[in-house]
Amino acid sequence: QCTFGCREGYTGGGTLTCTAARTWAANGSCLVVDCGVPATPANATAPACWGSTYGQRCTFGCVDGFVGGGALYCSSTGQWSTSDSCLDSLLVCGPCPGGLCDFRSRKCMCAPDWAGPNCTEHSYWCTSWQPRVLTEPSGIIQVTGRDLYDNGINCQWQVISTPGTTITLTFGAFSSEYSYDWARVYSTATPDPGAVLSFLTGTYPAGMVVSSTSGTLLVVFTTDGSVVSSGFTARWTITVNSNCTSWLAHDGNVCPAGTTANASATLCVASNCTAMDCCSGSTICSGWFGLGHQCGAGYARNSTAELCGTPSCTSRDCCMVDCGAPASPNGASSPSCGLGTTLGRQCSFDCRE
Repeated sequence: QCTFGCREGYTGGGTLTCTAARTWAANGSCLVVDCGVPATPANATAPACWGSTYGQRCTFGCVDGFVGGGALYCSSTGQWSTSDSCLDSLLVCGPCPGGLCDFRSRKCMCAPDWAGPNCTEHSYWCTSWQPRVLTEPSGIIQVTGRDLYDNGINCQWQVISTPGTTITLTFGAFSSEYSYDWARVYSTATPDPGAVLSFLTGTYPAGMVVSSTSGTLLVVFTTDGSVVSSGFTARWTITVNSNCTSWLAHDGNVCPAGTTANASATLCVASNCTAMDCCSGSTICSGWFGLGHQCGAGYARNSTAELCGTPSCTSRDCCMVDCGAPASPNGASSPSCGLGTTLGRQCSFDCRE
């Protein structure tokens, strides 16, 4: 007789007996290990299996709110084994309100029109051949939230404001194929060679600033059909131009014709205005007819001239949005609103004893 065992992944064994017919008669056998139906790992979806015997595997994903996933392997002991798991996405990446947590990079991957390390800021991605018209007081534009932009795109972002304002565009790091992929910035609503503010191609560090005082800023980004790069992200802000000048600079502390001494900073609509400035309130309101009967960002249709803080405003003008004097929060002192109560201004308060 001869005895035999089984290779890894098989169970059983037995003997071989030499017979008179000069053949070996086997008594026993080796059967492949079968791990059966696997249990679902914690916080995972039901495994999908290609078999349950030794060496076969099952894959699993994760339920909402968890990231990771992986595979289960049928081992020689008849047990399913894995080193993979599903982890709480908040512990891996933190909150990603505008995207999904990527398990491998441990970073938030933003969905279109979201930006920032945790996808918390709304942004405007490239929509090729379709200009994006933006009227918010501030925001973010970006070519893509992915690693590389596409070939053959033509992206346009048009920021529209009102007269008497400045649109400032601040770029993050910029990278494109030199001399072939370009970002052009204009002070007009459509590309105009005579209104170019900046041409950008190649690589630039973060911090480049381009400004327009025309009430419009247009960014056009075009690429050719070969090499690609990461593109850029840029933040725009709209600020109201200061229309105040120090009355101390004028003879006899008298304001020039057409201006009046400022009683409160709100009349100037500028954070650098003080009670010693001369203000011309006319730039606080602008004709709503000039914007297709629409008021610009931060402005509301005027119903009474008092809303604009100047008698030169009419019911056909747009005035800065004014929240009025705020009520005191519970347990707080009266809020201090030294710079006014119009859009974007802040009031501070202390807590009572």
